[in-house]
Amino acid sequence: MTRRGRSSSEMALASFLAACYCGPAIAKNPSVDIEPYLNYRGSLRVRGVAKFVFNADDSIDFAWRLSGADIRCSHAVSQLALGACRFELHQGRRCSEPLEQLGKLILARRKSGASEDPWSATRYNVSIDGQSNEAREMLKLDLTQNEIFGHALLVTDADGMPVACGSVTSACIT
Repeated sequence: MTRRGRSSSEMALASFLAACYCGPAIAKNPSVDIEPYLNYRGSLRVRGVAKFVFNADDSIDFAWRLSGADIRCSHAVSQLALGACRFELHQGRRCSEPLEQLGKLILARRKSGASEDPWSATRYNVSIDGQSNEAREMLKLDLTQNEIFGHALLVTDADGMPVACGSVTSACIT
């Protein structure tokens, strides 16, 4: 534990998420402010932030901090619905649109030309108080920053239904 009772991994995650505000040198790293999805009518009120960092080796680091998330999305749950407890980047751009209008998931292209769903690697785990704070390196994909800017990033619950959303932007002020 470090100051204020935060572990070093929690402090590293906070530093990673806050890094975008350091200046224009890293303004290219997209971030997302996550709010409850307008068309969601359940009891969850998911809020948070997510961030993409594009590395020189073509890998993409993805980090997030959520509150109010579905506690069924815990390490203890092994059987979940398809698309449950994860982030999904859609073709649509406005979180005010119904899911049908947000369109398909943006699939990543491997250098071989094949498409795949990279968002299965973004499954999140929630603590008993509805918090999720994680950072992961995603697969090495041929997905550019321009391909994700402006699109809607959805957060799904344990049933695979969208509960929160945000548009991918560059949060840095230059």
